[in-house]
Amino acid sequence: MSYYTNQILQFANNAISALSASITSTATTLNLNAGTGAIFPQLTAGQSFILSLTDAATESKKEIMLCTAISGDTLTVTRGQEGTTAQSWLAGDIAANVPTAGTMQYILQQISAMQASSPIVGSTLDLYMAMQSPSSSAHFTANKVIVAQSLVSSVSTIALYNQTVNLATIGAGGMDTGSAPINGFVAIYAIYNPVTGATSILAQNTTGSASSVVYTGSNMPAGYTESARISVWPTNASGQLVVGYQQDQSIYLAETNVYSGTTLPVGNLSVAAAVPYDAVSCSGYWVASTSSASYMSCSVRVSSVPPYYSDGGSSQATINSAQAAFQSFYGVPLPGNLTPIIYVSPSYSGGTLDNADVVITGYKLV
Repeated sequence: MSYYTNQILQFANNAISALSASITSTATTLNLNAGTGAIFPQLTAGQSFILSLTDAATESKKEIMLCTAISGDTLTVTRGQEGTTAQSWLAGDIAANVPTAGTMQYILQQISAMQASSPIVGSTLDLYMAMQSPSSSAHFTANKVIVAQSLVSSVSTIALYNQTVNLATIGAGGMDTGSAPINGFVAIYAIYNPVTGATSILAQNTTGSASSVVYTGSNMPAGYTESARISVWPTNASGQLVVGYQQDQSIYLAETNVYSGTTLPVGNLSVAAAVPYDAVSCSGYWVASTSSASYMSCSVRVSSVPPYYSDGGSSQATINSAQAAFQSFYGVPLPGNLTPIIYVSPSYSGGTLDNADVVITGYKLV
């Protein structure tokens, strides 16, 4: 059961007094002992407080009231709250501002409302997009997208989001300005008009830089004032979105080679060809082959010094002639809003490497 849903309840410590005159069961005002009104909450427009009455003779008779105005020692009240019954009261009966079950329920309601009304901008529920072949168009669906005008403004919820972006067009439903980048990245935003309730989608070229959680460019389509980044997606040599699929903020791509050579790389390795600046982690694998028997190990991690955080790509193997060693790495953290790099630390002996590759298969945005 909900209590005081349209009220702004106020509270005071040790606010207890007595009636200075008797009241009937229908009275809507009462008077407290002279001078004691000051110890009760002093109300402004829209505020109220709980007033509990108890008979002084037996302390068994009870009524809970809602005080909606106070002037000196005179209180305006709404009678019979929280299942209690309006009754007649005598001078000297006790009046107090004390916690009640309804008060506690009111506090829980306020906490729940704040949690429900303050979700994180850019958060999504069941966001999905799949690209089975390269294309300028992509269709995004989500059960919920949280948008806002800025990171510090109030938020709106777009339910059952369903939009298609086309990088070959400009404006709502397409690029914010200009053409889609070649072998780059586009940030894709859900956009919202809070006046009309209209929703759309907008892409922005973010190649070589990090995007913002809300759209901050100067080309927002007219009427749309709220937004949230829902994706950052790679483009190919034709300016098309590449093959892959997205589930919420996890993006899974066709294999993208970020290194190929006759030895495994040592030290920092840029993965910017496959991973946007906005990504917080990436996944992939390394593979190396040899023409003679070899003992091989390789670690892919966030940095050269502890804490490594993710050593999921570390492996070691003994391989024979014309064979290859292969190992996946998952969720390797990235520096955030900087050129995305991973740290590669290989070791091998007893043979000669013929070829080595590091491949990225996906990344996560938040």
